[in-house]
Amino acid sequence: MNTIKLNTIGILSGGGNAGGGGGGVTINNQEKSVDITENGTIEVVADAGFTGLGKITINVNVPTGTPTYENGVYVQHIDSKLYTTDEWTAKGFANEDANGVAVIANEASFVCNFRNLSYGTLQWLGTPALIEGIAQAATVNDAVLDFQGLNNTQLMIAAGSSAATTAAGYTSPNGKQGYLPSLGEWSIYGDNLEDIIVAMTAIGLNAITSDYYLSSTQKNASDCWQYGAKYGKKEAYGKTSWQRVAAFFPL
Repeated sequence: MNTIKLNTIGILSGGGNAGGGGGGVTINNQEKSVDITENGTIEVVADAGFTGLGKITINVNVPTGTPTYENGVYVQHIDSKLYTTDEWTAKGFANEDANGVAVIANEASFVCNFRNLSYGTLQWLGTPALIEGIAQAATVNDAVLDFQGLNNTQLMIAAGSSAATTAAGYTSPNGKQGYLPSLGEWSIYGDNLEDIIVAMTAIGLNAITSDYYLSSTQKNASDCWQYGAKYGKKEAYGKTSWQRVAAFFPL
């Protein structure tokens, strides 16, 4: 929503001036909101007793291009527009209108939609090896700084990863290809889990709140990093071991 606040605006009529008694009127801190998706007008009513002008009409023109959103959790419509959970509920959209739950942070943004995901166990890689192009994060503090899940997934697919191939095999309702999230992206998910649960519930889905899942972040030739959704744990895990896979989608 766009909010316009009017702070003590003087309106003149006749031959008055701002310093004298020429019919000025003040409008103090009135707020009006307009849907960011629509052009239109808003009306602000003048102070009682002022007869020269009953209201002010302000034209609101929404800039073209992609709107910007504050960091947080949103429901994404299949047309890619974002709504807070309260806005989504108020508009009465059907669950089928949702593309998923979008999470926006300074470091990364992504969409979660766990509908129709098969939580089978898969290998990060069939044979231990370092994949060139994916950051090698020796410590968990380094690993949570990897936000390149989409790029990691493509490199893993090229190396024959069944986990990455499976994640990329999922398609969001608006047609975007899935990917295996990095540990940094899983960490953002965990930081916003409470709001994600609320948003998922609003569109008839369940959030991931338990079990371990592979990330696309590697530690060394033998190990990758996995994420424990129940307590937000981040642990090293053997690349050739079997573990659950879930897909995120680009915003």
